[in-house]
Amino acid sequence: MTRQFSAIACALFALFASLTPAVPAFAASASRLVDDRTTTSDAFQKLLAEEDFAAIEKLADRLRTQKKRAIDGLWEISLLYPAAHINSNDAVDADFEAELALMQKWKAAFPASITRPVAEATILTTYAWKARRDGLASTVNDHGRTLFNERIARAKQILDEAARQPTRCIHWYAAMQTIAIAQNWPRAAYDDLFNQAIQLEHSYETTYFRKAHYLLAHGYGAPGEAAQFADEATRLHPGGMEIYARIVWSQIHAYSGDFFATSGYSWEKTKAGFEALLAATPQSAQNLQAYAYFACRVKDRDLARDLFKKIDGQEAIVSIWGNHGYFEQCRRWALWQKKQP
Repeated sequence: MTRQFSAIACALFALFASLTPAVPAFAASASRLVDDRTTTSDAFQKLLAEEDFAAIEKLADRLRTQKKRAIDGLWEISLLYPAAHINSNDAVDADFEAELALMQKWKAAFPASITRPVAEATILTTYAWKARRDGLASTVNDHGRTLFNERIARAKQILDEAARQPTRCIHWYAAMQTIAIAQNWPRAAYDDLFNQAIQLEHSYETTYFRKAHYLLAHGYGAPGEAAQFADEATRLHPGGMEIYARIVWSQIHAYSGDFFATSGYSWEKTKAGFEALLAATPQSAQNLQAYAYFACRVKDRDLARDLFKKIDGQEAIVSIWGNHGYFEQCRRWALWQKKQP
């Protein structure tokens, strides 16, 4: 199978799976949806800056036990951990060291926390990729490779120690999935990790995104296996076809050209997934714009026109479109509008 996967995208997707899609119809009944998907991450960053670790512990415990979801349907706990570190290409070593020092203060205050080690491992994993400069293994110098391996090993040690805590967090498995890729775990070990995560919570989308990334982007799967996994996910995840669209969404920005021909995923199944997704999360601008993005990528003008009529008045979500220019280009194409001078 031809793979047009960039090194930077590889690192970003391994860390965050972060263009992560939306959620299932059962979400609304499972818990009340919040109005803003940034509420959790903003609150967490504020509490972390204030070193209010007690409030963080209460917040994370509430999100886990209530399985709270944001308006786009994602688990709010999945939005918390990326907020633990500086997500910027301009971040320097001192930024990461300051974050890790803060983790030690948190550990001293709450030694039995499950949230802190998952956050700390996430920081270390990001710090490791920085040492590699987001490059392929063959392009990394000896010093960068040593730092990468040391930081990844340290992150794994922290997670292994956290596994002995009485409280469990579903994102622990997602963090370990990233480490499994970094350490080139054998396929059987990776599958065992995924199966443990599903047994604990089969509705946590990030777990699925990371396995799809493992199979497709890193080539651990045979040709077509990532698409087969997406089919299997629709039977494992309570949201059914919604998880298919979400998995595809988590992959598409890493590939150029004819994505569906290259990846082996089905556009018809993806479309069905998005239709179910919009029905489940009718107030989500994130999911609506993602569907429109796909319609533009596959040149389905009729579908794009219908979606852009619904998008009318919304600002472009840059994490979906890449930039405002592409959003405007697709909008004009869908609505047959000429570019203004």
